[in-house]
Amino acid sequence: MSDKQGNGSAQTSIRISHSFTSEEIKILDFVTRVLLRGGDPRIARRASGFASLCRKVQVMTQKVEAKRGTPLPPLAVAPEAPAAPASEDDDPSET
Repeated sequence: MSDKQGNGSAQTSIRISHSFTSEEIKILDFVTRVLLRGGDPRIARRASGFASLCRKVQVMTQKVEAKRGTPLPPLAVAPEAPAAPASEDDDPSET
């Protein structure tokens, strides 16, 4: 992988494509489907394109943070509401 200089800057960066490979798209699709079903997407780490996808996400995050001047806030995900406890009035054995 080659490094490139940007506008005379001494800082080097990795070239990252602005598009996703077919393998990376498959990984994103897999992780999304698994999450929607309530599963554990960690098995996607075994896919050959996973490391490349992670690097792209890291670079995209860094670019957005540099443009905004502030770190991206963490993803706020509301926890699922716990199941309501059965009330004493709902006892099916009384009917």
